[in-house]
Amino acid sequence: MDARRVGSLRWYGVLLVRVAGLVLTAAVLQTAAAAAWDDHVLGVRGQLDRATVVAVRHTAPGRADKVEVDTARFGGPVRVITPRKNLGVGEAVDVVVDPLDPARAALAGDGWPWRQIVLPLTGLLVVAVLVGRYGRWPEPEPPADTDELVRGGAT
Repeated sequence: MDARRVGSLRWYGVLLVRVAGLVLTAAVLQTAAAAAWDDHVLGVRGQLDRATVVAVRHTAPGRADKVEVDTARFGGPVRVITPRKNLGVGEAVDVVVDPLDPARAALAGDGWPWRQIVLPLTGLLVVAVLVGRYGRWPEPEPPADTDELVRGGAT
């Protein structure tokens, strides 16, 4: 393979790493910002309501469970993510619900959603390191001898 082809492939690889890094950065920032915004809105205008657990989807240890609760006052089932592992179907729980957007809800007492904010930002740090390591253009090598200097330019 000649040098131009190898350089061209390297250029495409660097471009691919940079574009993938930008896409992952946008997705991670959107995820973290959405979690922070939901927490802020629920803190400002959220209303406490009593709800019944309708469904629980248990995930792996250390990961948040997905719980569906039925809020009578706000019109039906709402999905929330919680670190609690001890919830069962039929249990009564306190839920903070946004009255303007009942789909935005959280279980009362879960606290700040650090997993939905800090973990994506940690992933962003990993993406930044990978893009910094593999997303660079190669340094040009100095010519090996004076013959190359003459061939490439004016004599």
